[in-house]
Amino acid sequence: MEWYHQWESEYRTHKEEHELGTEELDECLNCELCHPIVNEPIVFKKFWDALFKFEDAIIIYNNVTINGVLDLLSMNNSEREDTIHKGKCRDIMDRITESIRYRIQPKIKEKGLRTIILVIVRDCIERNLGNEVFDRLIGNPELIEHKYILEDWDVERRFEKFWQWYRITSKEVGPLRVKMGAMKTFRELLYEEEGIATNEEKVKELMSNMEYENINIENVHEYHRNMVQKIIRIFIDTRGFTKEPEDSESEDSPASYELENSSEEELEIIIGDKSWKFSELKRRTSSIDEDQLRYIWKIGIKLMIEMDILVTKTFIDKVQEIEEIDEREKELKIREWLEKETVICKRCGNRRFEMDKTDNECGECIKEMQKDEQDELIELRNNLEKLGYEIDVSEIQRIKNFGVNNRIMVTEKFIERYMRMIELEDRELRKEVHKWLNENTTWCERCEIRWMNDMFRLEGTICKDCEKEDIDEIDDRVKRLQKIFEDIGTMITEEELLRLT
Repeated sequence: MEWYHQWESEYRTHKEEHELGTEELDECLNCELCHPIVNEPIVFKKFWDALFKFEDAIIIYNNVTINGVLDLLSMNNSEREDTIHKGKCRDIMDRITESIRYRIQPKIKEKGLRTIILVIVRDCIERNLGNEVFDRLIGNPELIEHKYILEDWDVERRFEKFWQWYRITSKEVGPLRVKMGAMKTFRELLYEEEGIATNEEKVKELMSNMEYENINIENVHEYHRNMVQKIIRIFIDTRGFTKEPEDSESEDSPASYELENSSEEELEIIIGDKSWKFSELKRRTSSIDEDQLRYIWKIGIKLMIEMDILVTKTFIDKVQEIEEIDEREKELKIREWLEKETVICKRCGNRRFEMDKTDNECGECIKEMQKDEQDELIELRNNLEKLGYEIDVSEIQRIKNFGVNNRIMVTEKFIERYMRMIELEDRELRKEVHKWLNENTTWCERCEIRWMNDMFRLEGTICKDCEKEDIDEIDDRVKRLQKIFEDIGTMITEEELLRLT
C-alpha cells in the first residue's frame, strides 16, 4: 500500500501530541482516541472477518471504519460502481482504508483494497456469497501479480469509454466491431498502467483485435504508428479510463463524446449484453432537434440509460423541459427524474416504467423466471425417472408447494413414501408430508437448508458440510494468527490460539 508509511508517521506524531496534551490536534482518521467505537454492528464484524482473509496486515479499526462500511451499505450497487473511481464511493473507501491500523505494510495496493472492500460489501454481505468470493479471489493470479484486481464489470465500463473514443478518433479507418480477444488484451493494458508507454506491441495487438470498414488509406503505416501513440496517451491521461471526462486535459479524451456528422450514423454503444446504435436512436425519435438528439445520446451513455427509456416521449419531454439550465443541473434533474419515474428491476438491473409491484421485477424477467421454473420441474421429473418414478410436472409442483425442497424430493426415501400417500386429499396429504419431514429431516441453522437426518450428527443442528467449512475456517484462522505472532517474534501453540478464535 502506497500511503502506509505516511499514515503511520502521521499516526505516531498525532499520538505524541495526545500524550503532550495538545489541545488542537490535526485530524487523524486512524486514531482510536479521536474516533472511539460507539457501536459495533454484527454486519461490520462479518465485513472485518472477510477483509482479514484477504489482507492479514489489518489489526485495528475505529468508529470511522465502522461508519464507512455502513455508509457503503446504504448505497445501492450501481451508485457504488459509478463512483468507485471518483465521487461518493471513492471518498468513503479512502476514509475506510486510512482509518485502519496495519501491523506491517499491506501486500495489496490501496486501489486493490478498495476493490476488495467493494466485493465484500456487495457479494459477501448483501448477496451472502462469501465462500464463492473466497474461492474466486484468494490465490487469484492477478491479485498476486498486480496487488489488485480488475473486476469484469469495471473492465467492461472502461472499455466502453475507450471504444467510444476510438470510434471517433479512428473515423478514417472506420472501426466496426471488436473481436473475441480484444477485451483480454484491453484488460492486460489496464494492468500495465504507465508501463503501457513501453509496450507498443500490446497496443498493436489491441488494434488488430478489431474489424475495420476501410483499411486502404494513404500512409496507412504512419497512421497506425500515430494511433498507437494516441492510445498510449489516452490510457495514461485518463488513468486507464477511470478519470471523469472533464478531468482529462487530453484533446482526445473520451469526455467529448462529440458525435461528428461523418460518424454518428454508425456510432454504437454496448452496455452489458445489449447494444445500441446512434442510427437506431435517430430512427426511433422522429421530429426532434439534432442538438437535443446528441444530448440524449451523450447523457444515455454517461448515465447508462437503456434505449427503451431514451426514446420515450416522457423522457424526451423531460429533456426539453430542462433544456435551458446548465449541464450539471440538467444531469442532476435527469437523475432525479429517473429515480422518481422509473424502477430498477431487482433481477436484471434494467430500468423500466412498469414493474410487478409485488416483486419489483420486469415482464422480461418474469417470463425468464417462469421458463427457469419450468426447466427446473423438467429436470426434477428426469431425476425422478432415474429412480424409477414417472411423475407429471404438475405433481412435482404440488410437492414443492408442500415445502419440499429439491434435495429432499429426489431421495428414494421421500419419493417412495410420497407415492404411497399420493391419493390423499391436499389437506391430509400436506399434513402427512410435514409429519414425514419433521421425522426424517433437519433444518441446518448455518446454511439454512433442510437436509435428510443422515447429514447431521446425533441431535446436531449444523449439517456435516457446514461443520467441515467451520473446521477449515478455524484452521485457516489459526495459521494466519500463527504467522502474525511469528512476525512479531512470539511463539504460540495451536491450542492457545484455538482458545483465542
